[in-house]
Amino acid sequence: MSSIQIFHVTLEIWGAIICAIATICAMNGTKVETRVSHRTAMITANTMVLMIADCLAWAYRGVVSPSAILITRVSNFMVFTCNYLMILLFFFYVQALLREKGTEVNKTLVWVIYVIFLISESLLIISQFADLFYYFDEYNRYTRAPYFILSQVPAVIAMLILLGVLLTYRRVLSNIELLTILSYLVLPTIAIPLQAVFYGYSLQALATAVSVCLLFATTMTTRSRRMVEAMSEAERANHAKDDFLASMSHEIRTPINGILGMNEMILRESTDDRITEYANGISSSGSVLLSLVNEILDFSKISSGKLNLLPIEYELRGMLDSLVNMISPRTVAKALKFQVRVFPGTPNFLVGDEVRVRQVIANLLSNAVKYTQEGSITLDVNYERGTGKRITLLVSVEDTGIGIHKEDLPKLFSTFQRLEETRNRNIEGTGLGLAITQQLVKLMKGKITVESEYGKGSKFSVAIPQMISRDGRVGEYQNEGEAQRLSSEGEYHENFQAPTARILVVDDNNMNLKVAQLLLKKTKAQLTLSTGGRESLDILRKEKFDIILLDHMMPEMDGVEALRVMKSEHLADGAPVIALTANAVEGARQMYLSYGFDDYLSKPIVGKALEECLQKWLPEEKVVKFTEINQKSEETKKW
Repeated sequence: MSSIQIFHVTLEIWGAIICAIATICAMNGTKVETRVSHRTAMITANTMVLMIADCLAWAYRGVVSPSAILITRVSNFMVFTCNYLMILLFFFYVQALLREKGTEVNKTLVWVIYVIFLISESLLIISQFADLFYYFDEYNRYTRAPYFILSQVPAVIAMLILLGVLLTYRRVLSNIELLTILSYLVLPTIAIPLQAVFYGYSLQALATAVSVCLLFATTMTTRSRRMVEAMSEAERANHAKDDFLASMSHEIRTPINGILGMNEMILRESTDDRITEYANGISSSGSVLLSLVNEILDFSKISSGKLNLLPIEYELRGMLDSLVNMISPRTVAKALKFQVRVFPGTPNFLVGDEVRVRQVIANLLSNAVKYTQEGSITLDVNYERGTGKRITLLVSVEDTGIGIHKEDLPKLFSTFQRLEETRNRNIEGTGLGLAITQQLVKLMKGKITVESEYGKGSKFSVAIPQMISRDGRVGEYQNEGEAQRLSSEGEYHENFQAPTARILVVDDNNMNLKVAQLLLKKTKAQLTLSTGGRESLDILRKEKFDIILLDHMMPEMDGVEALRVMKSEHLADGAPVIALTANAVEGARQMYLSYGFDDYLSKPIVGKALEECLQKWLPEEKVVKFTEINQKSEETKKW
């Protein structure tokens, strides 16, 4: 093998390897990209075949044997075919590029290119028998025939057509795209006359390979740029989604706050049993509406990956108490037996996301109550010891409800889907509760399982990894009579009175101000109401308060901006500032604490939560607790 042959074979092998890598990369893009990536993959694959064919043609040139002669002839035929096919594929590439930009190439030109390819290939086939373009001498050496120039004419015509398309649509294409296409038109065109001068070198094939490499580089650069742009667009969309969720949370919760707040005042002050019954109906429906809003907000956060865990130390027994208190009235209303079984040795002081653990258990309990018409609901709590301070909290909720068909179990955790829609049409819900529960459990690296028999009931079990924060056990847990006690509670009593306490309430919604005023009516606290951030600053420059309830989203000056001014001018020194807002998306509490607020209350305002917050932050000397009020009342009666 001569030095020229060795040079060509080596060059062609490396060219084939590079084209193979380019083809794999381009093909990977066809799964997510447009037709441009697909056309690029086809061009690089064709070039790879061209390089291999040219490599074989050079390797066996001058070797006289039946197999060498066959390989040489087939290889040369493939080189010509790949060159003709390259023109067709490149035209398709330009067509795809223009189509992507909303421009269509004249269909007549497409058919002309097809015809040119067919004519070229037909002449090439004839040449194999008539030595029209080339032939091989007795030493198996490639020799050009007298009509070799005819093999290049179709290619030149096709390139001129491609150049015309390029000039016609040059304003549509970017500079780098124009340069890439021009490189394909110019380099092989220059190589054709040079090939005649430097007869022993495959300059045309090499020129084609270089132009294809430029094409591949352009496609990959464009794809990378688009990926960056897509990521930026997705990030902007996520920010817009977060803003939308915060805004919608505020807009939806504000009227709900007014409805539930005013309704609570009816329940507190009404002595008419029928009106109380109506108000209880409003309260129940309002709570359902609020839970639906919360579910949709939670699902949006989970699906966008924006919901983060916030591990804190919490008391398991206290969390169970609140869950029992929440669910007991609903079990009593449906005459269901509610049992709570807690293993006494279960660690009481844990570290985990208390809010999400509570939400998981609450969702399971709520679901059990919804789908159980008679019988019982059992909450079982236990644990498994892990390494060090790690444990797995085991919680199961078992009911004697309607159960689930075996074939429906795979659909149980699907979003926006409820099983047996016709049978359960009167049961409220979005079909998101269990989907959210499953996602929350996964987020906490736990697992959820379900056992169910249709017509007999279901058992949902969750295992959630937690950490022990300090020593202490739950001990014997008793809840007998709790539901009955909750259902038979007497009329509302305030937790405390603070007649000397001065409280500033800032909210741009008059109904919200009215609700806050009425909810705190029996505490006898001195309230000052403000409808905006600027107005509240004017009030604070003249008066001092013990506590400030400050809304976030207000026109002109919002709560965060007003807080900054209060801090900078020392207007709120000694007075805790509580964020009072309808922005209840995940992470809101931490966000407001980072702004400088001392605490956070979510709308709709719950009277009990509001009183507990005020009792926590008001000076002790200004707070008279309910027990002390009762003692003074008894002493007055005796006197």
